[in-house]
Amino acid sequence: EHQGDFSPGSDVLLRKIDGAAVRMQRLINDLLSLSNLDQASHPPKSVDLEVVARETIADLENQIEDFGATVTIDSPLPAVRADPIHMRQLFLNLIGNSLKYRKPAEPPLVRISGGRAEDPAFGFVRISDNGIGFEDKYRDRIFLLFQRLHRRDEYDGTGIGLAICRKIARRHGGEISAHGAPGLGSVFTVTLPLA
Repeated sequence: EHQGDFSPGSDVLLRKIDGAAVRMQRLINDLLSLSNLDQASHPPKSVDLEVVARETIADLENQIEDFGATVTIDSPLPAVRADPIHMRQLFLNLIGNSLKYRKPAEPPLVRISGGRAEDPAFGFVRISDNGIGFEDKYRDRIFLLFQRLHRRDEYDGTGIGLAICRKIARRHGGEISAHGAPGLGSVFTVTLPLA
């Protein structure tokens, strides 16, 4: 509002303060999301992950359009026994990461697939992308709180989103895994008990 009213050096400092405040608000919101997973949640019920995936894609429609992304659901996704709000958070974080960690010169391609896991009591959903990927040796580290593989000035984020995903999967009796290759994208697989 008062940009230009101060010296050029002051304007730079005000932009830095504003950026820090925005990052702190994101961090607080992410920490609240993480801590809310420990609070009473909705009783588990049958949740059709395909419905959740389609709703999440609709929620992210503006980002998808802005980045020229293509998000597809390739196979029928399973119905699992879960809290629907947690499943929505899981998809928002995973699809959101695929959009965030995109290659600068290539439109993001996000593929969602799923089915029955090797254990017949479980189903899986897999989200793969053509993004920047990561070295597979970091596949466990990325699920830890505040762990980032990139500098903040390269990719925005708090280092909490994937920790939330792991907590959601485990809270529902499931698990999440990741694989990646630099420049070739990443694949996240979540297994959850079938409904």
